[in-house]
Amino acid sequence: MRRAKLMRAQAGFCGAGAALLLLGAPGQAEAGDIYWADWATGNGAGAIRTVNFDGSGFQEVIGGLNRPVGIALDVANQHVYIGDSAFGTTSGAIRRVNFNGTGLVTLVTGADLGADQDAQHIRLDLAGGKMYWASYHQGLRRANLNGSNVEVVEPAVPPTGPDDTRGHLAIRGATLYAGSPSSGAVYQSALTAPGSFTALPVTTPGANDMALNAAGTLLYWPNAGGSIQSNNLAGTDPQTLVTGLGSPLGVALTGDGRVVWTERGGTRIGIDDIDPNTPSNAQLVFAAQNPFGIAVIIPVPEPGAVTLLALGGGALFMRRRRTEA
Repeated sequence: MRRAKLMRAQAGFCGAGAALLLLGAPGQAEAGDIYWADWATGNGAGAIRTVNFDGSGFQEVIGGLNRPVGIALDVANQHVYIGDSAFGTTSGAIRRVNFNGTGLVTLVTGADLGADQDAQHIRLDLAGGKMYWASYHQGLRRANLNGSNVEVVEPAVPPTGPDDTRGHLAIRGATLYAGSPSSGAVYQSALTAPGSFTALPVTTPGANDMALNAAGTLLYWPNAGGSIQSNNLAGTDPQTLVTGLGSPLGVALTGDGRVVWTERGGTRIGIDDIDPNTPSNAQLVFAAQNPFGIAVIIPVPEPGAVTLLALGGGALFMRRRRTEA
């Protein structure tokens, strides 16, 4: 059983490179890291950036990218995978870099990316050794984590096609989820048969990204119209969690009852809890340039284990909160 309540909080906007923190109780520690893909001005100015949940430790992992949209993390190997979108005269690519910014390699490029030679949303099936990527109307592909053995999972389809388009992706357990940026439809497929999609009775209006809770029962997405929303996979419990945002594009769950998002219009990174029993005092706003995809790292108690949830704020936010069953 879920409970919801309406709460209000205000956050201001700081200039480039600055951060505004609204923290919880004095001395409360924050752990983990937020990574995001930032277009900046595009065409060679894109970057991957990171900051701690408490707003400290901001770093630019790597710059000089084209127009990065998608991001996914392989924590065990300290790798960031990047969907570097086509922009201007430069075609897209899937790239990988170490967490410390070294070892940048291009894994997939050219015709292997698809007809438009573009790469945007990217997700990793680490257990299966595969990466998946989508580029809106250009279908869905996958390859080995080193970029070899590129496969067409689903060919490009027109916006009005029977399955519309696979624009943004999520992987939870052994299931691949794909969303349509045109219709808001959501589809699922077993990773063992990744081309056999079935439609779910839930829609994600305005979505450019989505994330599922650990149980795989709740879907969260940023509505580019200005909100963070959620629903169960049956589509019977729609909730608006945050409103008053500036074109949110990316979303991720922290695994400890919080949601993080990117805002292109607000040029910021936002974080808030979704537990109605927790006071509204854990919101963080970090100034960004042109952020899109977002991923997080959360340490867990087991030695050496890490929970990874990846995968794309100054106004008045109004939040309607929920707990997960």
